[in-house]
Amino acid sequence: MKRPICQQCLFPVKTCLCSYVSPLNSEFNIYILQHPLESRVSKNTARLIQLCHHRTHIFVGENADDFNEVKTRLDNSIADICLVYPDKNSVVIKAPPNNLHTSLSGNASSIVEGNLKRLQVQRAPRVLLFIDATWRKAKKMYELNPWLKRFKAIRIEGGKPSYTIRKVPDDQSYSTIEAVIYAIRAFSNESTKPLVDLFFKMQEMQMKHMSSEVKERYSKRSLSS
Repeated sequence: MKRPICQQCLFPVKTCLCSYVSPLNSEFNIYILQHPLESRVSKNTARLIQLCHHRTHIFVGENADDFNEVKTRLDNSIADICLVYPDKNSVVIKAPPNNLHTSLSGNASSIVEGNLKRLQVQRAPRVLLFIDATWRKAKKMYELNPWLKRFKAIRIEGGKPSYTIRKVPDDQSYSTIEAVIYAIRAFSNESTKPLVDLFFKMQEMQMKHMSSEVKERYSKRSLSS
């Protein structure tokens, strides 16, 4: 029998997050290209962003033809768009600070200025574009969508992954919501607290319904990170 799903947050009713959602007041437009399989993952974080931020748009697909709508939307804004993807030609962007729970420090403005200089732009991008998929599928999607190469690509460094209920290949592999949080922090002084709080609440709710063995394994990973 299928688990009952909350029709608002789309999480199972027993892990419904609706009462924990707070609005994110951000001027950035977030565009997420989501692999079809990722849209059915119970621990997917992209929809957490959309719950908090009305300027977040999720497009499900894999091939270039699947994204005609988003291509049309972005055609006239190339200069104001950054693709957050670790391509070999990506510009390295520093993420302040190195922990999601840490508040923005007094030198946040200088970090933002440094990131703008690295991008060789005068102002922050207004559109941040992400690929929501496993690493292997994200690479495939990037190759299947050559139109993405029109945009400046950035690679975020300095942040520390905090998604303890999944496996990560290295200490610079972020979930989609973490990548969004660090990208916003890299280019502005905006508060990302609504995203951070909901992200950790989702993990807490998921942990409550895990077996003791699985819970212990993830708890050890959390302590070691």
